[in-house]
Amino acid sequence: MARAIAPLLAAWLAWAPATQAADPYLEGIRARLAGNFNQAVQILSAARAEAQSAHARARASGELGVAYLQLGRVGEAREMLAQAVADLSGAERARYTLDLARVAAQLGNPEEAADLLREAKALAPGNERIGLIADLNLARLAPKEERLDLLAKAASRIPRIAHMQSRAMLHLNAGSQAQGLGPAALQLAYTQLQAARNAAELAADDRLRVEALDALAGLYASNGRARDAITLSREALSIARAADPGRTADLLIDLEWRVGRLAREQGDADLALAAYQRAVADIDAVRADIPIQYEDGRSSYRATLEPIYLGYADLLFGRLEGLRGAEQQAVLGRIRDVVELTRQAELQDYLRDRCDVDAIQRTSRSAVGPGVAVLYPIVFADRIELLLETDAGIAWRTTRVDARTVRLTAGGFARTLRAGADGYMVESRALHRWLLQPFESVFEEQRTSTLIVVPEGSLRLVPMHALHDGKRYAIERFAIGTVTGLTMTNASPRASGEPETLVAGMSIPGPVVDRLPSGIVESIAGTRGGQAVSRDALRETLSLPGVKEEVMSVARLTGGRMMLDEAFTARAFQGEAGSGDYRIVHIASHGVFGGSADTSFIMAYDDVLSMRDLQSLLHGERFRRKPMELLTLSACQSAEGDDRSPLGISGAAVKARAKSVLGTLWPVEDDAARTVMERFYRLLAGGAASKVKALQAAQVETMRERRFEHPFFWAPFVLIGNWQ
Repeated sequence: MARAIAPLLAAWLAWAPATQAADPYLEGIRARLAGNFNQAVQILSAARAEAQSAHARARASGELGVAYLQLGRVGEAREMLAQAVADLSGAERARYTLDLARVAAQLGNPEEAADLLREAKALAPGNERIGLIADLNLARLAPKEERLDLLAKAASRIPRIAHMQSRAMLHLNAGSQAQGLGPAALQLAYTQLQAARNAAELAADDRLRVEALDALAGLYASNGRARDAITLSREALSIARAADPGRTADLLIDLEWRVGRLAREQGDADLALAAYQRAVADIDAVRADIPIQYEDGRSSYRATLEPIYLGYADLLFGRLEGLRGAEQQAVLGRIRDVVELTRQAELQDYLRDRCDVDAIQRTSRSAVGPGVAVLYPIVFADRIELLLETDAGIAWRTTRVDARTVRLTAGGFARTLRAGADGYMVESRALHRWLLQPFESVFEEQRTSTLIVVPEGSLRLVPMHALHDGKRYAIERFAIGTVTGLTMTNASPRASGEPETLVAGMSIPGPVVDRLPSGIVESIAGTRGGQAVSRDALRETLSLPGVKEEVMSVARLTGGRMMLDEAFTARAFQGEAGSGDYRIVHIASHGVFGGSADTSFIMAYDDVLSMRDLQSLLHGERFRRKPMELLTLSACQSAEGDDRSPLGISGAAVKARAKSVLGTLWPVEDDAARTVMERFYRLLAGGAASKVKALQAAQVETMRERRFEHPFFWAPFVLIGNWQ
């Protein structure tokens, strides 16, 4: 899984525990060395809790800190490592000081990292291995013009290390660094990686043999020696698959991916497809241990998972020509499944959390019943591939338009609608022509009345119901919902009976104005460069006069519990939502969903509610057994121009364990928001066939009022998740 050597060489590379010891502490270290990071955290946490001495507790804290660091949980890593450093001395303290230097480097503090490396050397002046690790890391942190000389000097000392496993790891680090220093360091890179291979053979360590071959193959590939790179990668794969799976499973992904990429470049489509297929299976085997973010700061989704999944899907599309019937359906089903995996990985990346997404009650394919169609647009560099799943099977079409044109058209369409401007029809019709028109015959044959879209990238910014075929908007023909993926949607039927409803809103902000991030304040107030904004001016700007009437109206229609302004504090809301038996929660207040869960929040009267705060709605076993039916965020918006920001609406549903979330893509005019919401809830209470059909009827009814006919007023409302 992108197994490049970490930006700073890990301290634990210099010490390998005896494999025969039956000690939980050593078992935890072995699990971590094998890439089983979550298992390592469990074992080491228990070892720390059960430690019989301060020294044992400190050692367990240090190793637990390293495991947290490898999982990308930097804050917890720093806490554990600091405890180890405080309670140990000598070489042991030096080892964890080196790991604290890795934390500092990852947090963007190179000077602090360098100071910690020098401190580690001073703590163990006679320890050659610790000194070498520190010097290799200092070379990485040095000014660019000094790095090669410092690296070469440090590398020349590695043969002094008698312990072959440590020697191999040190050579691997030196070779990896040299590879990144350009042509002048190429010979050093080859020399060090070959030395790593030789040392790994002498150590008889299968994992190190695989890592050394992997690194050499990467070097060959980057220098145009594709066939040699494939040969080395396949040799590494042979060793890895014959070895103990617990030792090498995490290394298989990059190896298969490289074989697949290079085979495709060489024109060997069969080898490429087989390699990508194995890489996808290997990801599934170790997915829980793939960190959301690698130690060098890269997103594992962007760097590894997305390109592998999409590369595999692209190769599968190449196999469809000439297939018919059951054979074609089987391949289309595999493509759909890998697209679902891609969407899962992206939402996990957005939320920085795998567990919440994995905990969702999965949708059965039977949810795609009569009259329902699920559209998957997959945007490649040169085309859009389209899958449409109905209860009759999966239909496939291709639209020949490049990704840049799709991105510019989708972005321009969204900006024009957000601004309430005219001139959107050209883009609306183009998007309809690319995405919906290819399936006209299928829609007719299947009598499609509900269309569920699984969008990606810039298409998430597009309100699909505002696409136009030249005669009518799509919303006039279909009830349109959105899902991040069917496998992340609880599509069980709506619970019978009258649902309990909690309705909260902020028409006039209180102390929350003092707790907003500065960038948000500038965006709201229209200022730049740190200009001061008075509290009164900000409060006036944030006021939502129509919210009071909306909250009262929704509460009246649903018979719900109402929390308005001063009553809608963050603490009171969390307490009420967590203690009541609410199946619908409606929040009418400002909120912003940005490019990650960390930049997304909803405003209460006195404070902001973060994604983490929304988890307060999970309290109680009853919410796990009987999830919330609907979370409505009527005044929240996705950040303009950020194609990941709509994931925040999906993320809100995941965090609150809600089956559906109703949100808006841009700020909605007060009267329009109140009108749509009143109509939606009236239809829902009146027994509408589904949530998405109630929204469709509310939007169409609103659209037909002259004052609200522009899509600016009715198009931003999107239902994400369960559409029933």
